[in-house]
Amino acid sequence: MPSATFFLDKLVKVALRSRTSNVEVNNEISLLCRVKGPNVPLSVTWLFEQVGRSSEETIVSVHHTGDVAWGREGDGYQLSTAISGDDSQYVLGVTKASLRNAGVYKCVVGAYLRQTQRASKPSNPLGVRVQKPGTM
Repeated sequence: MPSATFFLDKLVKVALRSRTSNVEVNNEISLLCRVKGPNVPLSVTWLFEQVGRSSEETIVSVHHTGDVAWGREGDGYQLSTAISGDDSQYVLGVTKASLRNAGVYKCVVGAYLRQTQRASKPSNPLGVRVQKPGTM
């Protein structure tokens, strides 16, 4: 019989999308982390690797308990969620993009059973370009 970890790992699907992956400074960035799977408690962590750096930083983590922990790079970001049955959407937004928001974003979803994480699924990485006005 398969373990709960195997079960959740196969059922949880994560995808990261954006309609705003090329933006000018001061425009909005909106990233959508879409999670499909069974109705279990989830955690979502948003990671960011800035252009020219070689390590990921945590922007924000939403724990399966509902607690939210912002990383030191959390300034200027907004988070919203919408959960409906087996479809959960986590939106990370920047209302006024700056050059420091350019880089690669990723969301990592944890699925929990009985207060224990049983699966961890990263999304696809998504590059965001931020350019000075008039250079696009």
